[in-house]
Amino acid sequence: MVNTCIHTGKISVCYCMTSHSMEECEALCSRIALWLTEGLNASDQRSIYGTRFGQGFTVIIKLKRELNDDPNYLPSVQQHIQRAIPSAILKDLHQCLLHYHITDTSVQWSHLFRVLETANSQLQFEDYLVSDTTLEQIFLAFARSQREI
Repeated sequence: MVNTCIHTGKISVCYCMTSHSMEECEALCSRIALWLTEGLNASDQRSIYGTRFGQGFTVIIKLKRELNDDPNYLPSVQQHIQRAIPSAILKDLHQCLLHYHITDTSVQWSHLFRVLETANSQLQFEDYLVSDTTLEQIFLAFARSQREI
């Protein structure tokens, strides 16, 4: 089915599919609509969702397990990130993984990577990841707002 959708999508054919897989939608669709409790909420080009409803960046830092026994290691990492990126909000801390949400959309990718490379050289992360707002995160934000109504 996926191969058929990809092939027909190249020849200006319209098809409608429903899915709970945001990755699948991002891979297959050039336009996406979100159907929520009150009905059709938004319909637009996939790339516009990130611009219109984007919520900044996600930074995930994986700490080295062997350094995690040091009681100063985690606070040092957190202080470094908070000083260098004031809009960073720690969303989750679980088994050597720190998940930050960067709410300031004016922060440049180059700045984030510079900060993380500097921190990595000083604090020795196992790994880190920087990404922009995914379609799934946008959908979850819409869904969360539905529960609040």
